This record gives sequence, C-alpha cells and structure tokens, in this order.
Amino acid sequence: MALDYTIIEKMRNFTSVALADVFFEQYKYEYGERKTVEIVHKVEDSEKVQNYLQSILSRDIKPSAKGLETLMNTISYFMFSKEETLCLGGLACFVLWRNKWMNHNDIIDALEQIEIDKAHVDICIELINNCSTNKYNKFNNFFYRFQTRIVQICREEGL
Repeated sequence: MALDYTIIEKMRNFTSVALADVFFEQYKYEYGERKTVEIVHKVEDSEKVQNYLQSILSRDIKPSAKGLETLMNTISYFMFSKEETLCLGGLACFVLWRNKWMNHNDIIDALEQIEIDKAHVDICIELINNCSTNKYNKFNNFFYRFQTRIVQICREEGL
C-alpha cells in the first residue's frame, strides 16, 4: 500500500525529526515502549550502522531512503521483521546520522537545524513510503493508521 499523494504532501509540512517522532510514537502506541527502545538500541549498537554512518559522514553525503532500507535488511534482527519495524530501524538510523551530521558541522542554531530538517524530510517520506509499499496486509495496517495520525495532526495544527 503506497502512501496517498495527499498524505505525502501533508508529511512535507513536518521536519524530518518531527515526522520520525510521529512514526516512533505510533509504533510505541501499537507495539509498546519496550519494543521501540529495543529496536533503537539494535540500531545504535550495530557495527554495520556505525560503519555506514562513518562512511557517509566522511564523504559528506546524506543517506538515501533506499540505502537505509538496504542497510536494515543486512542486520539479522531486521531481516524477517515487519515493514514497520524495518522502517523504524531506518528512521532511527536517519536520526543518528542527522545528530552526528549536525554535531560534525557545528550546527547548534535551532532555526538553522529546523531548515536543514525540512530539507531532509523527503528522505523520511520516501523511506516510509517504500516500506508501506512492501506491506503485505493492505487493509487497515500500521501504515494506514500512521496516515490517519498524520491527517489528525495536520487538522489539529491547521496545516
């Protein structure tokens, strides 16, 4: 189930970190905080993730949605996971990269960080869309409920 185009446009109103936070919260709501924390720790502790991040940071390039998805599929924990779990891992990796990149480039100004996060939101949108497309259960699945949450937030915020 690919994301609806109107939802993708609504998602562009978020920063990359805010969009990742909504996904994390939806995942935590459905699967529990313990499972969410476990996944984040798997990503943070992964040698493959650390090598990937070091590689792209040293070349001063940003991660791609496909690269994040492929990376998660090389980690044994994620190989047979549900698409939403794989996506959460990819988003966790993205957030790690984002934080390291901001630190590496000495970007501490909050407004500058927001502008950069807005510029990177398409990476998160593409990752979420790619994972939702691979979801076998098409009826009222996690990604459908995530889309509903995005619409709800946009209505509440007047976006």
